This record gives sequence, C-alpha cells and structure tokens, in this order.
Amino acid sequence: MKRVLVIQTAFIGDVILATSMIESIHKHRPAWKIDILVRKGNESLLQNNPYINEVLIWNKKRKLSSLIQNIKQIRNNDYFAVFNIQRFLNSGLATGLSKAKHKIGFKQNPASFLFTHKIDHKIPHSTATGPYHEVQRNAQLLVPAIEELNPSDVVRPKLYFNEKINRKIAELTKEKTPYIVLAPTSVWFTKQWSFGKWTELAKSLSKDFQLFFIGAPSDKENIDKIIDGVSNCHNVAGKLSLPESARLMKDADRVFVNDSAPLHLASSVNAKTTAIFCSTIPEFGYTPLAEDSIVVTRTPRLECQPCGLHGKKECPLGHFKCSLDIPVSKVASTVSGKLFHIAEKGLFEKALSTGTYAPPSLKSEGFIHLSFEHQVKETGERFFKGSKDLILLEIQPSSDWDLRIESGFPHLYSELPLSSIIEKKEVSF
Repeated sequence: MKRVLVIQTAFIGDVILATSMIESIHKHRPAWKIDILVRKGNESLLQNNPYINEVLIWNKKRKLSSLIQNIKQIRNNDYFAVFNIQRFLNSGLATGLSKAKHKIGFKQNPASFLFTHKIDHKIPHSTATGPYHEVQRNAQLLVPAIEELNPSDVVRPKLYFNEKINRKIAELTKEKTPYIVLAPTSVWFTKQWSFGKWTELAKSLSKDFQLFFIGAPSDKENIDKIIDGVSNCHNVAGKLSLPESARLMKDADRVFVNDSAPLHLASSVNAKTTAIFCSTIPEFGYTPLAEDSIVVTRTPRLECQPCGLHGKKECPLGHFKCSLDIPVSKVASTVSGKLFHIAEKGLFEKALSTGTYAPPSLKSEGFIHLSFEHQVKETGERFFKGSKDLILLEIQPSSDWDLRIESGFPHLYSELPLSSIIEKKEVSF
C-alpha cells in the first residue's frame, strides 16, 4: 500500500485549503495512506478527518531541532510521494531529503533543485476560464503522481466533526435561531472591513437574527466594542476551537467574513458566505467556495487596489477607501441569497410588456418592498390577508442594485428587472 505526505506548515487558512488535496487524493487513490505535516497549533483542524492516516507536527519554536526530527521521520516512513505546498526552505529540505519517488513542490521553493517535479506558482494564475483558486494551484502538485487528475476541477476543502463538537454547538444555538455568524477581525488591518461598518451591519441584522461573533481570544475586546449596545449579539471569541467555529458556521443562515482564515472555515462546511474584500482582490484566488457565496468589494476598484498580497498594518495612502466605501446596505442585502415580493397579479402582468416592474410604492415611497424568505408569511398576513389574485415573486438580487436593509426589511430603490425573477406562483394569505 502506497503512503504519501502533504506538507503545509503555513497558517490556519492554508491548512484548511490543503484539505482539498486530501479529498482529491482519496477520491482518485482511495487505497493510499495519507499523512500531513502542519505547524504546531493547526493539528486540531484535522483531528476528525477519516482520510488522514497520521498528522506530523513541525514546532516552529524549536525550528531546527523539530525540522531535523521531521526529516528523520519522513525518511523512515518511506513515502511514495511528497506533495509540498509550502514555498519556504524548511519544507523544501523535508521534501528533497525524503526517499520518495515523487518529490513534488513549487519551483519558487529555495530547495526545489532537490525535487523530482517543480510546478510554477503564480498569483494571480490566469487561465482561459478565469484565475485559478488556491485549491486549483495546489492541485497541480498532484498531477505527476495522479496523472488523470484535472487541477482545474475545484474540490472544496472539508473539515469533519465528532459528536462532542456537534453537541456543543447544538447547545450553544439552542433557542437562538435563526442565527448568523460574523468574523470581523483579521491579522492584517487592511483586510478588515471597518469596525464601525460591522456595528452598523449588526444593528441591521439583529432585528431578525441572533448574531454570533467568532474570533481568537485576542479579538474579544474589539468585538465587545463592535456589539456594544446592539441586541441579540453573542461574543464567543476565544470560547470555540477552530473546528467548533466551523461547525457553528455550518448551520448558520449566513456567514459574514473578511478575506481571512474564517472565510476558508466557511468554505470547508459549505456555509452560505458573504466575503468582504478590502485591500486584496478576488483574482488572487482566495474567494469563498461555498455553493451560495458572494464577494462584496469596493466598486469601482481603486487604482491602489491591491496594495499587497497579504494586506498591510495600515493603509499606505491613509484613506482606507477600499473598506470605508463599501456600503453596509450592500453587505446586508446578501443575508439571503434570494428575496421575495408579493405582487398584485394585474400590476405584474402589465409590467411584462415593459421589461421592468414598478409598483405604486416606488413612486410614493421611493422603493419597492421586498422580504427575506422567513418574512414572507408575516408580510402577507399583515398587508394582504384576504386579498385575491396575488403572485409571490422569488428574486435573485444583483450586487449592482441599490438595495438597502431598513428596519430589518430589504428595500429596492429602483425598478425591478423582470430578468431577476427566478420563479413566480399564485399565493394567498
């Protein structure tokens, strides 16, 4: 039986994305034993993965001695292939000094001269079908050992949970539904949406949802400031492990994140995700991979975007417009992937000839009343009870719309394009 090793000794988000490779290897070579080498502190992310045979630990605090120990273990394990995602010298030496038949890594690694196969790592990595995601870039490493694998195929990263984690999250969210998860902090200042914006978002969403704010213990103080005076908010920063945070996201009505590690936690459980990109850009390849995911960024893009690959400790130009110019209403409007509108059948049929729908409220109030899915029944019974000839429109909103969340309800400040209507059906209340 062949045994292989994946090396990813970088940060939390990088390890989460590396699980995509674990999924791909198992799919194509289910008989292979898969080991993974990670930095000490990140092993908890992998503890319940059924496809991982062994987790090797590199202790950065004992950098050289731990590396020597890792290299000895790797050589003793007699791997068929080593797939090295990292581009630093230590991981390159561990790969190059292994006894593996296939020593595969990126050519930008200083020790790549020891590899049997070297892959070019490009950010952004442009292709005919669009820029590669990081999981696609990493998947290129598998091809020399798994010839039929197509790196263009996107394989979502995946975390696994035990019953203890499931029970803890079930107890935490008991009688606190529907709920939303928010991760407002980042190691890099310019990757963070403004804290004041997060407060406004919390005020908008707290009318209809319980809000769970996640983060590291060091984030607790900032989150306390964000949610000060806002109802239905729960600061669980430092109270949940990384797997527990991911499990909380899994059943959330939506997850709001920056371009940071929690984004990849959300992808690993296919959580409905809104990702806010400030100084970085989607083309770098770190966008959410959930089926229902939306990226919100400043439009139009500033000339200074991006100001770096990883973000910076402060805005180099001092204005931080890439964050401050993103409207709260634009972010809040993504809370539901779909919106709804109750229309009078006669008015709607009249609109079919014009291509747009403009009910009387657009002229009298300046906007069209919409509802989130959980608000439809309440809206119908309050304003349309007993009315006949009604149609319920299911709408797919666009990020280009002037859509605002006011008093907990979505309002569209323009005519409704009929092309945005996914489905319509007769309804009564």
